[in-house]
Amino acid sequence: MSFLSFHLPTYSPLSLGTIWGAAARSVLSARESAVGLSALLRDEYEADRVVLTGSGAQALQLAIEGAGGERADPRGGRPRVALPAFTCFEVASAAVGAGAEVVIYDVDPETLAPDPPSFRDAVGCGGVAAVVVSPLFGVPIEWSPLREIAEAAGVILIEDAAQGDGARWGGRRLGSMGDLSVLSFGRGKGWSGIRGGALLLRDPFGRRDFELERPPGVEDLSLAIAGVAQWGLGRPSLYRFPRSLPWLGLGETRWHDPTPPRSMARLGAALAVRSRAAAEAEVERRRENAAFYLERLRSLDGVEIVRVPEGGTPGYLRLPVRLPRGISGFGVRPAPLGIEAAYPRPISELPQLQPHIVNTDRAWPGAVELSRRLVTLPTHSRLTHHERLQVIDLVRRYGSSS
Repeated sequence: MSFLSFHLPTYSPLSLGTIWGAAARSVLSARESAVGLSALLRDEYEADRVVLTGSGAQALQLAIEGAGGERADPRGGRPRVALPAFTCFEVASAAVGAGAEVVIYDVDPETLAPDPPSFRDAVGCGGVAAVVVSPLFGVPIEWSPLREIAEAAGVILIEDAAQGDGARWGGRRLGSMGDLSVLSFGRGKGWSGIRGGALLLRDPFGRRDFELERPPGVEDLSLAIAGVAQWGLGRPSLYRFPRSLPWLGLGETRWHDPTPPRSMARLGAALAVRSRAAAEAEVERRRENAAFYLERLRSLDGVEIVRVPEGGTPGYLRLPVRLPRGISGFGVRPAPLGIEAAYPRPISELPQLQPHIVNTDRAWPGAVELSRRLVTLPTHSRLTHHERLQVIDLVRRYGSSS
């Protein structure tokens, strides 16, 4: 096989011109960038109010805290929130940061959506104030049944749309459907402010005022440096070396302790506003690349494609597929071309979260299967046509050897 490149698993487009222009704008008018981003989010995501935060995890922590205040446990205990067993570890970290008790529900491996019986049991658990639903990798899920179950139980629905850039269900953007919704502008989320997040509030929920600390001025310099690094690492020739160093942990999912929520840095807001058009164009390229893969993968033995519900339009931040032996079946680590494992374990197995889990007597077979078998393929615009063919060839060889 010819030389294989090492790509970022996801790519959020930022040019040097965008970084420079955003830096100049944030210096000239710190408030203008935040106001502009908030207005954009209110319009695009049908929100009544926007709170810009230092990260998506911080926004989710605020959402859980706010939901707990709205629907306090009559027993006077800590707020109780239901979480999916298979999701980003930052979701678990946010719940810990909010001081919540956690009820776990399982995930359907075929759709990555909540398993309906498990979801119903979780929201019906006594004292649950809110349930977090996390569409993964830009794959939408059916929202109406979840809404009906949550409303029947009197539980606030928190939509964690951190990975939902460009995805829609029923014609609406992911991020526009929860009582409270969360967005992320992290490096790997498709629409980048390098760091930062947003909590989107809709009446009658979340009337609470959030007094957030402003980030230090040096944060803007840190973001500018990180932006240039992101621009550079989008090139395989530069990314190959750090990706090959295992001690850097690139591509690995790790636990991060929660941090106190604070406001989004002014440069992060400026970057998000100025990179919006490029992010929208990137969505179309991701869909095109995903379609290219899907046309060639559906006929391969051992490859199981995650099902998209009727009425859903994926953003395909990455293309999730289930393979018999997961990432280990490729035989090399790290895998080339931006092929990555998903999350290595259900969040119920995280030692940092386990003391907070209420329903420890349950098993989560869907989440266990996904942690063992789910692999994501790169869909971003930095891939060449030849590299797309190499991805298909790697999966074909994998299937023939399983």
